[in-house]
Amino acid sequence: MDLYAPVVMSHRLMTNSTNGLVQKCLLSANALTLTMSYAIYHCSPTHQAAETNFKEIWGSDSDFARWLCDVHVEKSKTNTISLVLWFIEKYLYHIL
Repeated sequence: MDLYAPVVMSHRLMTNSTNGLVQKCLLSANALTLTMSYAIYHCSPTHQAAETNFKEIWGSDSDFARWLCDVHVEKSKTNTISLVLWFIEKYLYHIL
């Protein structure tokens, strides 16, 4: 599985209208970070790497959702931001 496929797929789902026509979509920061978080969680290699990095075990979607809203990781306001910043640094920064 392509590491970035879930992010691309989520973006496509968010930009398609119900009649199938692609519309311009400006994603808010929240929508983008939540989409990336969801993709990281559902992609096994990044899920496992994130659990190791943050010293967490997410046994269910609910556990992961609760963790995303916590505020105890690093300097970020929420773990959602910490997770996305970690992902960018680990997987994307070298290709930007």
